[in-house]
Amino acid sequence: AVVVLGSSSIRGWRKMIHEDLAPITIIPRGFGGSTMNDAFHSVNRIVIPYEPRAIVVYEGDNDLARGYSSKQIRATFLNFIDRVHRQLPESRIYFLSIKPSPKRWKLWPQIQETNGLIAEICQKHPQLTYVDIATPMLDAGGVVRKDIFTNDHLHLNREGYVIWRDVLKPILMDRELTFESKADSQSMK
Repeated sequence: AVVVLGSSSIRGWRKMIHEDLAPITIIPRGFGGSTMNDAFHSVNRIVIPYEPRAIVVYEGDNDLARGYSSKQIRATFLNFIDRVHRQLPESRIYFLSIKPSPKRWKLWPQIQETNGLIAEICQKHPQLTYVDIATPMLDAGGVVRKDIFTNDHLHLNREGYVIWRDVLKPILMDRELTFESKADSQSMK
């Protein structure tokens, strides 16, 4: 299966993620407020036991809001990769770029810097893929769209998740569908 790990943006997708990414077998493991550091420290409990063939990670949003630097997030992501690949050397990792949001728009320069550092890491390793979900969330003028968020201006509404689906699903279909068996074609609930 593919474990999808991350903060409340992943938790909020839980109701539709199986349908959105079908027929890929998905195990959602999002928890509110999580950071890249949380993903690193919890990987042995909430990822490794499933022995996933791939992991989709969404972290960084809360890290930047709490004052962590782009370089700290980059370093923790490298540690996360190392921990995963020591135990699951064949596992592929997909990093969903840090999203812009109206609530955290002032962090956009740091988000772009962090996304650039993570993309650079992913370009150097064949088992890593950087997935840019941020760019399609911007309007023609390069400003974050407000219509794809809930009233808190931080979490996505259905239209926001449709954007994520439309970016991520073709990548997973291209790279992960060949690993689906007929027995695994039903998503885990």
